[in-house]
Amino acid sequence: MTDDHYDDEQLLTFVDGGRTDSIVTAHVTQCARCSVIVEQYVELVDLFRDPATYPLGDDFMPDAARVHDVCGRAAAHDRSAAVRALSLLDERPFSEWLEYLDRHPSAVSEALVELVVERARSMLHVRLATAIVLLDFAEAVARRLTDADSIAVQRAAVAKERANAFRLAGEYPRALSALDEADRFLEHLHSPTTFERAIVKAARATVFFVMTRYEEAMQLAMDAEATLSELGERYRVQQLMVLRASILGEQGRLNESERLLLDIAGQLTGSDDASEDLARVYANLAECEARLDRSALAQAFANKAIALYDLLGNQSEAIRVQWTLAYRLWRAGHIDQALDGFLAVEAAFEALGMTADAGDVGLDIIEVYLLKGLWDEAAHLSRRLAELFQRVEAPARYAQAYESLRISVTARERNADDVVQMIEALRDSLRGPDSGTIGEPPPN
Repeated sequence: MTDDHYDDEQLLTFVDGGRTDSIVTAHVTQCARCSVIVEQYVELVDLFRDPATYPLGDDFMPDAARVHDVCGRAAAHDRSAAVRALSLLDERPFSEWLEYLDRHPSAVSEALVELVVERARSMLHVRLATAIVLLDFAEAVARRLTDADSIAVQRAAVAKERANAFRLAGEYPRALSALDEADRFLEHLHSPTTFERAIVKAARATVFFVMTRYEEAMQLAMDAEATLSELGERYRVQQLMVLRASILGEQGRLNESERLLLDIAGQLTGSDDASEDLARVYANLAECEARLDRSALAQAFANKAIALYDLLGNQSEAIRVQWTLAYRLWRAGHIDQALDGFLAVEAAFEALGMTADAGDVGLDIIEVYLLKGLWDEAAHLSRRLAELFQRVEAPARYAQAYESLRISVTARERNADDVVQMIEALRDSLRGPDSGTIGEPPPN
């Protein structure tokens, strides 16, 4: 499956096979997008197989393979046309993209909306502001579609993805509002929307989780999981199991969280396509074990997660695993071990050019220095961070915030507790859609 839906090849095989696959049937009967595509393919297949279409007799009737080939090439043409359209847009300044669509309306398609959303999704964790801008463009493309159901399906998908962006930006009310919008679009569809509604419900559960509304998050996660389990959506079910494990952990039910995560890891081990999912589960297990004060076991799971992320070439996630483990070790009282971890993580983020993340870890390090009474070390790092954010292309508030911290730490005009409170306020002030985009150019 691709982005929660069966791809064209799978749906064509399903139609060619007489729609007898029970797993695909369960999904298609509850998914608006896939059911619409199947209806279109059924009409086309029936047309090809109608004797009136080939009056010269059965010898000229196309077999299933040829029908499959024609349908497949039609689907591939839609996708390739969208790829070409996006490449042409990439040759222009982003400010001219909508003007290009006005002059070339044939470039507008559902496939183009989906491509832009895919690109935005790939940037959520590294260039959040850019991702949000791309989602605005995807919505503008969806508005230009002509089929009412297609407009509703695509705008619902864009709204759901925008909710993810707002959640990562810490703008939780806007994330919930975007999910309300997705639900409203789904209400306008004639096709069944059980699957899409479950996906929106899962996204809402994730927002409630980060808002610490754990009871609501748990109920929504369980509801969505039950629906998706009935539809045979094993991957999504496992994701929701991980969310439930995270909720249990935040509720202090660490042993229950550990058991659930170990169950998921057992399901994923040995699966060919499970490397990234298994890495996430190992990372969660590392955090869980650290909170249970089992530092050796926590490090073992962290090493497994890091090894998988390294195998996938995902350096930033491997570093984040180390960061989370260091944080949990700190909270468990292993201050020296945590400090070593923070220093390694800060250097790794800086080497990758991930300045905002390096600065955030730097705040953790300064806190630890102050707890240990190492004011000179804290002053040196605060000065280095202030100089770093003056050099890079960062919003002015970054340079101002780190300069204020430098002054306070260097002058020692406040006690350590007051500076720690200042650091917490600084963290809150720096959260926003530009937090992962420092030094990054516009979408193209």
